[in-house]
Amino acid sequence: MAIAKTELTRFLRDVSDLFPIPLSEKVDIGGYAEKLLSCATLVPEFREGRLVGLVAGYTDNLPPEGLAYIALVGVRRDFQRCGIAKKLVEGFIDVCRQKGIRGLHLYTDAENRGAVHLYRGMGFERVTSFEDRRPNDIHFRMMLDRPIARPSDVAVRARKGSAALVTAIGSFSAEAVISGLHRSGLRVVGCDINPRAWLANAIDVDVFHKIPAAKDGESFVAALLDVCREEEAACILPLTDYEVDALSVYRGSFEEKGIHLLLPSKRAVEVCRNKLMFSSCFERGVDGVEVVPAKPVGDVCPFAFPVVCKPVDGRSSEGVVVLNSRAEWMAFAPRDGYVVQPFVRGHIATVDVVRHPFSGRVVSVPRIELLRTPNGAGTSVFVFRDVVLERACTLLAEKLDVVGCVNFEFIRDADGVYHLLECNPRFSGGLSFTCGIGYDVVGNHLACFSGSEDIEPLQDYQPRFFARRYEQWTTWAGDGDVASALEELS
Repeated sequence: MAIAKTELTRFLRDVSDLFPIPLSEKVDIGGYAEKLLSCATLVPEFREGRLVGLVAGYTDNLPPEGLAYIALVGVRRDFQRCGIAKKLVEGFIDVCRQKGIRGLHLYTDAENRGAVHLYRGMGFERVTSFEDRRPNDIHFRMMLDRPIARPSDVAVRARKGSAALVTAIGSFSAEAVISGLHRSGLRVVGCDINPRAWLANAIDVDVFHKIPAAKDGESFVAALLDVCREEEAACILPLTDYEVDALSVYRGSFEEKGIHLLLPSKRAVEVCRNKLMFSSCFERGVDGVEVVPAKPVGDVCPFAFPVVCKPVDGRSSEGVVVLNSRAEWMAFAPRDGYVVQPFVRGHIATVDVVRHPFSGRVVSVPRIELLRTPNGAGTSVFVFRDVVLERACTLLAEKLDVVGCVNFEFIRDADGVYHLLECNPRFSGGLSFTCGIGYDVVGNHLACFSGSEDIEPLQDYQPRFFARRYEQWTTWAGDGDVASALEELS
């Protein structure tokens, strides 16, 4: 509902005396109302057509640090203590996320205990700087591109029994998964085949355990069962293909202990992890997209050159070979355990998809991967919306009976046609890009396995570019005790 200038002016006058320093002593109310209407982002609350609460701030033409600014949070006296202020601030935060803003800040009077309690409880951090332009006020900041740890979350996580185990915390998706679990109020038990000191993400988990590799099969499963028992973890989120494969096989060992594996069904995993089965499943096509066929590698190449050969159960672009001629084919084939596919030129388009098993709601967030690591992880991407891809992913997720979050991979050719390659039955390495547009992928993934009625719908968002950069962290420092550190190298 739009706000008329007269309504806004009346509201500002009515709430003026509720501030430690009345608003009317700091600004001309009429002029301030006009400024807010013309320049600010307004998040209002109406009751029976009456403006009862407002958050006003600035989200456009931001300074170099790229932070939005909340200038005013006001609620009429007779509507206070109803949660309106928190709701409106959360609404303003949502606007910032949708615009791709990296954070926001605000000031509040140190004597305004209610406001101080509100902002701390929401996860704002106090900023201390000798150069602050308002030294008598408390300066709060929230960075939206970092994990937010709220005091209430920490209290919940301190209690054992509200724990989730995350494997491979050195992988690309780990930071976003750990952050999302913390926002959901869970303790995070991090596991990896490498020592704690080698992993920056080990700083963020509540407890860390070094475990065997998933390739070790039974010893890997036994270690996870031991960790779950010790930490009272009720669910496991595997982050790599090897771990998904191993856990899917040993589902019964965990289910009989009451430990939930938050991954698709065994059948869905089998289809997704076998390129021949996946191609066969969709050989009749999918509305709006082409399906890249896959055939076993034999004596005769079934497609025109160039072609791509890859392991039938390949992971992360491992073992991929491009063959450009019959001579190269004869030198390569026959090769057991490999499939061949037509070579499609174009950009990789990957889609993070969340599907709820009961409501059937499907949320899809596509991105074009512009720069990738040799293993296929996007480092520079363009996140956008595409109704063709979203419709296709809904059909694909329904056919596979997907539960929770998976990732579909396509190639977008020069004509804008999408060619379906595969489905990764796990979080993608670029999960943080999808979280960056404001959708709580991890929280909604949890909802798919918790018996909830539905997941959150996807709100509209602006297309944007994301680029990754690496940061370094000190994970261990000793007082000359080099020997103990070197033990980790043996």
